[in-house]
Amino acid sequence: IGYLYRIGYFILFFSLFFLIFCRPELLENVDFPGTDIKFVYSPDVNHCQQLCTQHPSCLFFTFVRADWTKDNRLPQVQIPLLGLTSGYSLKPCQTNSRKNHQNDHYWLTVAHEGLDLNGSDMRFVVLDDAESCRRACNDDSNCQFYTYVTENFSDSAYRYCHLILHI
Repeated sequence: IGYLYRIGYFILFFSLFFLIFCRPELLENVDFPGTDIKFVYSPDVNHCQQLCTQHPSCLFFTFVRADWTKDNRLPQVQIPLLGLTSGYSLKPCQTNSRKNHQNDHYWLTVAHEGLDLNGSDMRFVVLDDAESCRRACNDDSNCQFYTYVTENFSDSAYRYCHLILHI
């Protein structure tokens, strides 16, 4: 029985290793099929990775680029497929002691014009510009994303800064 205990301990440790291992790399032209949790629109792969990181059940993702024409675990299957980019949630990286590189969180400062992040709006506030909206989101510990609706939007009733809990 001591032998079985050691095997069980090794399997548990091996499984936990993959759950806490930080994997910030992106896998170009790789698909993780068959394990979809949710389908959401995202402007780029780094934003998609952040959406995965924020979703409580997401451990890995596949981002379908605009030029694509057809076609607590690791993905069971990895299929090379042109036009797709896949990667892993950054949850383990948040407690990892590795030193962050300058570009690791560049997506935090990238604004995506023309994109409405539909999600669970916490509240909306009247602000003068998108930068003020970004600061309001940064200052709120519950805010994960924001959408700022400009004067170009047809319905003036929605021209606010929308602070979003999750997408």
